[in-house]
Amino acid sequence: MYDLRKAMGFTNFVANKIITFCFDFFYSQFLSDTQSGFRAISRSALEKVDLYEDDMAFATEMLVQFAKKGLKMVEVPSSYRARKYGKPKMRRIKSGIEIFTTMVKGFIK
Repeated sequence: MYDLRKAMGFTNFVANKIITFCFDFFYSQFLSDTQSGFRAISRSALEKVDLYEDDMAFATEMLVQFAKKGLKMVEVPSSYRARKYGKPKMRRIKSGIEIFTTMVKGFIK
């Protein structure tokens, strides 16, 4: 379950799990973390998709297109660690809306 010593705040943790669940449900995938962005993909597979999003929605757009085209992607295990300096630049509400919008747009197309 959630570990308070981890880098990700509780709100982000819950939102991340909801986003991952929704993606897995809509696209029949079995990913553990849609927002980590750490995946292994082949160059030939990457050349088969057109990516336009930026910011946090980029990772979701990539996952949506790969899932819809049946392309293989492999999650590379990673862990979150607390920042040693600086503040996060992510805007949680804005990023969450962008991610869900990208997921729904991809599902509807």
